[in-house]
Amino acid sequence: MAPGAYDIAVTATDPAGNATHRTTRVTVADPVTAGEIAAVLALAAAVLAVALLLWQRRTGLAAWLVRLMTAARERQRRRDLARHEQRMADNARRYADWAARRRELEDLLTSAETLLPQPASDLPALGLRRDEAVYGRFTGSMVELRHRGGQPYPAVVGSGDVVVTDQRIRFEGTKRREWRYDRITSYAHDGHSRTFIGVSDRKTVSGIEHPAPGELTRFLLDLARADHAGTRAAVVTDARHALDEHDALKPQPPAPPHPARQGSPAGV
Repeated sequence: MAPGAYDIAVTATDPAGNATHRTTRVTVADPVTAGEIAAVLALAAAVLAVALLLWQRRTGLAAWLVRLMTAARERQRRRDLARHEQRMADNARRYADWAARRRELEDLLTSAETLLPQPASDLPALGLRRDEAVYGRFTGSMVELRHRGGQPYPAVVGSGDVVVTDQRIRFEGTKRREWRYDRITSYAHDGHSRTFIGVSDRKTVSGIEHPAPGELTRFLLDLARADHAGTRAAVVTDARHALDEHDALKPQPPAPPHPARQGSPAGV
């Protein structure tokens, strides 16, 4: 084939008899061989034929792409929904724990604000002085702070009944002991489980091992001692602060997997 410009015409006909024509121009220059020219022409014809075929079937191809994209979106939607449902279940468990703890703190605040001791005359079986008033009574153990190898450790030395009054804490069981508020030199809680009390008329530091739940019995000890010192307002403030701090930790529901669309009914 001599050098120069050539027009190549291609015609494609579908089963319905519809024909489509395409023409392209190819320039041949030396030193291209006849074989190379033939290969180029064959490639161009093939490309045109494929293009025409895709053009004729464009509607079916577009529908296939739509189905493919729709299926992918649906799979992603289901994965997002499954993750959201799991987050909702986890949040429900956290909320139940939070709500239970809030009820406990609310009860403590109410007690700090309103609890009044019961006159000892209403509880003659306790054998208290007539001028005493009772905040609470519970079963517990007496502990003493002992030392071994220079290290302090709590030792349980008896079990029995603990009575908390407006003047003292009394233990009666396998041993007897009382801690008068006006003789206290040290007072410390060991978590919710124990309270150690030092008094001026006894060298050994001793105290009470609380029954579960220890938080309530520890609170009764604090409230009775505060009333004796005239500082109940501080106990109320602490209880309210604990409730406020807990409220700030309220679990929030997870965001939905897809943001609400603007202008849709009810934010859906």
